[in-house]
Amino acid sequence: MTAADGGPGVTLLALDTATASGGVALVRGTVVLAEEAWQSGGRQTATVLPAAARLWERAGLSPGDLDAVAVSLGPGSYTGLRVGLSLAKGFALARGLPLVGVPTLEAIAYQHREASPRVCAVVAAGRGMYHVGTFVRRRGGVVQEGGYAVLDPAELAARLAAATRPALLCGELYPDLVASLRAGGPPAPRVRFATPAAALRRPAFLAELALARLGGVRPADAAALQPLYLRRTP
Repeated sequence: MTAADGGPGVTLLALDTATASGGVALVRGTVVLAEEAWQSGGRQTATVLPAAARLWERAGLSPGDLDAVAVSLGPGSYTGLRVGLSLAKGFALARGLPLVGVPTLEAIAYQHREASPRVCAVVAAGRGMYHVGTFVRRRGGVVQEGGYAVLDPAELAARLAAATRPALLCGELYPDLVASLRAGGPPAPRVRFATPAAALRRPAFLAELALARLGGVRPADAAALQPLYLRRTP
């Protein structure tokens, strides 16, 4: 099997700098060779490349051993997305590797799919707003339910209160957001909150999704890949 097939011997580097949460994973097929995840506080430019270098060293590999690259496409921070995509394109174009982009909220939902058949994923959008997407578990993966939204905490709380089916709220559930959601009373009985430890995104899940989509992705496609920016609609 080759990189174009997403086969078991494919070595893939996954980069996630979409928000203040960042991470890098190095996988070979279904085996996670090394992984780092962190809260950067907006310092993705300074943290992501050294983290990737540490993974190669731990795994006894080098950039020359890569067969493919994956990157988190957003929504998220404008600067963070540019950092991740620029670095991912640099790796891919320099060595003629396929580059797979995965939406950030989808990777979060995929990470939590075993905890609930329906997942509401959130990441910070800045200025007190949040990117929100709902997904349902299907055939081992997740499928988006409806479109993305940019909501403030009150709007998100109203959406959760109106839920008619059980769901898990997950993603960047930082203390200020949780406090805002609980300020109006107990959360909707059909909605559970992921634990604080689960707020950190694991880039290995991004890598899993990318490997499943690698077939048919050409190295030449890397130049055209664009981040997913969302704006609040009136």
